[in-house]
Amino acid sequence: MRVDEFSTGTEAGAEHRFEIEVWSDEGGRKQAASLAEAVRDAIHDRALTIPGFHLINLRHLRTRTGREAKTRHIRSRLEFRAVLEPAAS
Repeated sequence: MRVDEFSTGTEAGAEHRFEIEVWSDEGGRKQAASLAEAVRDAIHDRALTIPGFHLINLRHLRTRTGREAKTRHIRSRLEFRAVLEPAAS
């Protein structure tokens, strides 16, 4: 996860970039793609509640899929970007 300053002239804010990984051993690339799609559908552009913050947006940026060299399992890595502002007290 990475957090960067994302304030405007009038509002405090932060940009959060994070990754979620899904793994497949027996199902291979097709199973990893299916799992990645389910995660993307559950998170991308959703209006999630985050206590103490307003979620401005939550977007899927990219998915990378490949074979892990050591284990030979297939891994899909999904990258997301969320912009948050603190809720008014």
